[in-house]
Amino acid sequence: MASSIVPRPRALSALALPLALALGGCGGAPQPAPAPAQPIMGKSTPEARAAFVRTVEQSLAQCDARTQETNTKLAEVVDKLAGGKPDMAGKPTPPLPEVIRLLAKEKVTVELKILGTAEAPMLMLEDSFMKEGQKLAGAKPKEMQAFAKRAQVVTPLTTTLRDQIFSVNAALGTSLQSQGACVGMGRALPMSLGAWENGGEEVPPEVFAAYAKFLQANARNQAVVAASVALVGVTQAGFAGKDPKAIEVLLEGIKVVKDNPEQISEAQARAVYKAAGQSLIDMCQANLDKYYAEHPEAKKPDGPSPCSKEGLAADREKWNRGPGAPESDASAPKTGIGVIDETVERLVRVEGALKDASAAIDSLKNGDYVGGLKGALKLVGKNVPFGNVLQSVLDLFG
Repeated sequence: MASSIVPRPRALSALALPLALALGGCGGAPQPAPAPAQPIMGKSTPEARAAFVRTVEQSLAQCDARTQETNTKLAEVVDKLAGGKPDMAGKPTPPLPEVIRLLAKEKVTVELKILGTAEAPMLMLEDSFMKEGQKLAGAKPKEMQAFAKRAQVVTPLTTTLRDQIFSVNAALGTSLQSQGACVGMGRALPMSLGAWENGGEEVPPEVFAAYAKFLQANARNQAVVAASVALVGVTQAGFAGKDPKAIEVLLEGIKVVKDNPEQISEAQARAVYKAAGQSLIDMCQANLDKYYAEHPEAKKPDGPSPCSKEGLAADREKWNRGPGAPESDASAPKTGIGVIDETVERLVRVEGALKDASAAIDSLKNGDYVGGLKGALKLVGKNVPFGNVLQSVLDLFG
């Protein structure tokens, strides 16, 4: 068995963009003379470089546009939940914490349910006052009059509450939809850049300014998703009898974060792709170790691991010798670039942040508002301003 396999170059899918860049966009088997000389492995073509820059810029535009939309929705929610807007009677609406306190004073219980899926949730309110009204069919006039008198106080509150929760639902839905415009490419780009470097080529410097902006837009998007999830959590907590102060703390924190979004520098963007490149190597090595553990009869290659940068450099050297390199054996283990290719494809499909958001919403669906808030915190992390806000909210629940 060959100690190291250099796979036959082939046309790559969009998911394997990083490998295409590392190979300089070449495809098909090396052709013998007098065909044009094969590209030098590890050196991308100008066309591949320009295409990559366009990909970054297009992804940035899509993510930024959706993030602006979610920011607008979030601003509307904060404004509405803060109260003060005229209701149907022209009176200023109370803020959400006050609505919850007043309903509790009227002995009206409210439950916030989440219907639909974690990917497309729908918030629904159920209140005990509405159920009381449904049971009044055939009641005595005195009971009807007493209910009507209470309705003058309760109905404006439940109407305001439904309007406020509807705005939260709209922000939550919009933010989850916008995740798709940011998260997918947010996962793919650092892996693409890391694979490019592992292929022996420096990433074009013009990429990093756009990539830093992309990371920043992605971070803002995750903050909006986390804020929407957290708003549902603190509202559920208020209905469960917890201090509605948590809502006030969260709303004030959202205002601060909205006006002072997290900033991502080019240096941080470089650090992200460096870490991504190393993770590709680590995952490649894990796959290779697993193969040899399952196939003890397989001979390990001499010299550096095919997954290491040194091993990849050896593969490039073999490639650049020209035609005549051995063809890959279908029965042989895939190593070196072949394994990294599969790793990139798998990582591009990773839904990390989407899964974190879904897990948080699943907690809320089960009435676990603390779990939902912890899920929101996981989305943004503890070392950013909004992470501190969410931690402060969690601290109020002990």
